[in-house]
Amino acid sequence: MRDGPVTRPARAGDVAAIHRLVQDAYAHYVARLGKPPGPMLDDYARRIADGQVWTLHAGDELAGIVVLDDAGSGALLLDNVAVAPAMQGK
Repeated sequence: MRDGPVTRPARAGDVAAIHRLVQDAYAHYVARLGKPPGPMLDDYARRIADGQVWTLHAGDELAGIVVLDDAGSGALLLDNVAVAPAMQGK
């Protein structure tokens, strides 16, 4: 058994939990922007299928995600970081 958070590639079965986490993490920006920010509209099923999403789990809870795009030449572009509100600041 591992102590502490676990990071792993996202799986197809994670889509709903990732969508909820992103909605919760970015919800406070909607009023400020007058529309949902891009990460709230992303196609996470496609991103997962493309191997671009990594998850961070604290116990049984999804604590956060990162979305990494292939920028070519072996480089990655950090496209999105979303952290569950209850885990922010930890």
